Amino acid sequence: MNIYTVHEAPDLVPVLVPEGFSWAALFFGWLWLALHGALIAAVALSALLLLLSHARPELRIPLVVGLTVAQGVFGRDLWRLSLHWRGYAETTAVAAASRDAALLRLADQRAADLRKTRP
Repeated sequence: MNIYTVHEAPDLVPVLVPEGFSWAALFFGWLWLALHGALIAAVALSALLLLLSHARPELRIPLVVGLTVAQGVFGRDLWRLSLHWRGYAETTAVAAASRDAALLRLADQRAADLRKTRP
């Protein structure tokens, strides 16, 4: 079972962001961030990697490995932050086996809320 945070903006489809470590962010780093719309974070990360490439040789590998692990740990948080900057609000969290199941569960919750408000 996965947990997804739901981010919504007026007149747009909700965006579901899974919780936890991201292997894709670990391996693809700034490209993964750019594909998810976190362009500021992607540019900052690529600039930091460029700076680290000029570090002293004995420090370069540990620093790059540490940054790469941090990408996997904090990549989804950077994605959430970029959604917030683009006007999305984090409204709820949904637990489901997949993203599609999470969207269905969210739709069921919304339908139940609408039934409660009707007289």
